[in-house]
Amino acid sequence: MKFKYILVSLGLGAALLSGCSSSDGDDIGDTIIGTWHKSCYLPDGHDQYMVRDSIVKSDNTIHIKKVYYDDEDCTLNPTTEEYDLTYKIGDKTVDSDGKTATKVDFIGTNSKYYAMFKFKANGNLLISGEKGTNDGSSDAKRANYFSINWTGYVKQ
Repeated sequence: MKFKYILVSLGLGAALLSGCSSSDGDDIGDTIIGTWHKSCYLPDGHDQYMVRDSIVKSDNTIHIKKVYYDDEDCTLNPTTEEYDLTYKIGDKTVDSDGKTATKVDFIGTNSKYYAMFKFKANGNLLISGEKGTNDGSSDAKRANYFSINWTGYVKQ
């Protein structure tokens, strides 16, 4: 369950994804490669605030650094967690609202998480979260929900 929350908080992303092409021919390009940052926020399903940085590399790996805090200003009792994932970009698809997104699979040591990503008009990266039976546990149950309140990750 902990790994699921690690991946969901990507949501993602986390931050992620490289200059691979999806199989439908759309080139993602170098816009995904780089460092993505999210300032102090309270992730859904968590009781601690977090600051997150994800470094997306062109070799289909992501290095994620999360710093958890006990307060909403992200100053009290910092605890750091770092790990690496690989990812695979898939085809274009539609999210829970029928809007276009791109499939992405996140692969950890013992788990795989199926999600989607897209960009806001301001360039911020959004990773889908879970809704209903779409829990990210398989391709058929791919996480497909993008909250209208989520500001996304900012490219550094």
